[in-house]
Amino acid sequence: MADLDDLLNELTAELDDDPDPRSPVRPLPSNIPSRFAPKEQIPVSALQKKCSPVFLSGSMTAVGLGSHSSPRSCDKLICLACDCRVVSFDNYQWTDDVDYLFLRNNYPDYSRLQCHLRPRRGSRAYACQCQHQSAIETRKVGVNLVSSGLKWTCTSHPIV
Repeated sequence: MADLDDLLNELTAELDDDPDPRSPVRPLPSNIPSRFAPKEQIPVSALQKKCSPVFLSGSMTAVGLGSHSSPRSCDKLICLACDCRVVSFDNYQWTDDVDYLFLRNNYPDYSRLQCHLRPRRGSRAYACQCQHQSAIETRKVGVNLVSSGLKWTCTSHPIV
């Protein structure tokens, strides 16, 4: 009798684990492809595009993904030297006495940087933690600014 009770307890435990014993779930054999298998994922990098070439410009020029046919000021810049994002301030330009140590200690806080920013309509002041640049006209990074030694590049813009 004890053996029969043990057998009944085992069967009830198995039935409790399966919510609907009439429709057992069976895995598909591995050689049969599933219609519901996840499709090939599109990498995130395919949904983004980098500026080519990278432009800096004044505040009158639109920001975003720049190209030869649409020269926009890149707003996704990063510095390859200090690995910091480049910040920009519309209608400001840098004073002549900005130095590396000042940027290093005060980046990216506008309230601390503003003592070396002076208002200038149409200008845009750019800075990372090690370099700065003011721009009024649209120009390419790396071509017209070679003498300044800027090591800024576009990280990429999402494609909408």
